[in-house]
Amino acid sequence: MELVYFEDIELNDKGIIGTYLVDKDEIIEFSKKWDPQPWHTDEEAAKTFPSGGIIAPAVYTIGIINRLATQQDSMIVALTGFGWDEVRFPYPVYPGDTITITGECVERRESESRPDAGIVTSLLEVRNQSDVLCLTFKSTFLVAKRPVS
Repeated sequence: MELVYFEDIELNDKGIIGTYLVDKDEIIEFSKKWDPQPWHTDEEAAKTFPSGGIIAPAVYTIGIINRLATQQDSMIVALTGFGWDEVRFPYPVYPGDTITITGECVERRESESRPDAGIVTSLLEVRNQSDVLCLTFKSTFLVAKRPVS
C-alpha cells in the first residue's frame, strides 16, 4: 500500500474512490438496526412514501464511502478528522443502484499548530448510474507531512 502525505495531495485533484452495487437486503438489514424507518425497512410501507420504495439511509451510504476508501491501493496518512460540512442528500439511493464515489481536494494549507502536518478539505460526491448526485459533503482532516529522513 502506498502512503499519501500532505505534500502528495494536489489542489483540485479529483479521483474515483470506488463504485458499489447497492443491495436491498443489505439496506434492510442495516436499517433494522441503525435507522428503522419504514421507507428503509418495509417494502410495502415504503411504496406509500414519496420515494415510492425502499431507499438507503444516508449513514449507510456514508458507510459505503468509508469502506471503499479503506480498500484503495493508497492511503492518506490522516492523523484526525475535523468534521464534515455542507452534508446534502439531494436524491435517494435505491436498491440496485450502482453508485460511484469521487473525492476532490478543494482546499489545502499548512497547519499553524502542527509543523509536521497540513489541513486538507475534500469534496466527496456520490452519483448513481444515471450520474444523478445523491450525496455530497466536505470532509476536513489533518494529514501528516512526509517524515524527514
